[in-house]
Amino acid sequence: MKIKRVYFLVFILLSLTASLAFGQEQTTLTAPESSTPPAAEPQWVWAEVLSLDPADNQMNVKYLDYEADTEKEMAVNVSDDTTYENVKSLSEIKPQDTVSIDYITTAQGKNIAKNINVEKSEGIQPLPSETIKSAPEVQTETAANPETAANPASKEVKPQGESNPAEEQNAVPEKQE
Repeated sequence: MKIKRVYFLVFILLSLTASLAFGQEQTTLTAPESSTPPAAEPQWVWAEVLSLDPADNQMNVKYLDYEADTEKEMAVNVSDDTTYENVKSLSEIKPQDTVSIDYITTAQGKNIAKNINVEKSEGIQPLPSETIKSAPEVQTETAANPETAANPASKEVKPQGESNPAEEQNAVPEKQE
C-alpha cells in the first residue's frame, strides 16, 4: 500500500508541474506607442536635374535604377533643413546639372532632400594671361641651324631609309686604325 501512495504522490506532483509549465499565459513585449513615426532610412541618388520649381521647393531629377537597369524620374522636395554643397540655394541649380542627393522618403511618399551636392565639372581651365605672356618662344629650324637658313635647298627630305647627299658631304669621317 505504501507503494501505491508513493505512485499517487508522484503522479500528483507531475500533474501540478505540467499544468504550471503549460498553463502559463504567453505575454509578448511590445514597444510603447509614440506619436512620432519611425525615422525613415536615408537614401542616396546620383542624378541629372530635369526641371526646377522654386515656388514649390521641388526639383525633378533623372537617375539610373541599378537594380532594374533603367532610367527613372523622381521628384525631390527641399526643406529649410536641406544643406547645399557647391551652391547656396535651390535657385542656383540649373537643369542638366549633375547632383548627388541624400534624401528620406516620408510615410506619404514624398522625397525630402537632406543634402544636395552639385557636381562641378573638371573641364579644361583657362590659363592666366600672365602664364601665356611668359611662355618661352619656340625656336624655328632656321634659327637653330644657320646652314639651312643660308641655303634652304641644301636640305632635302628623303623617305626613311634613304640617305641625304648634303648630310654625307658634311659628315665628319671616322678615324680608322
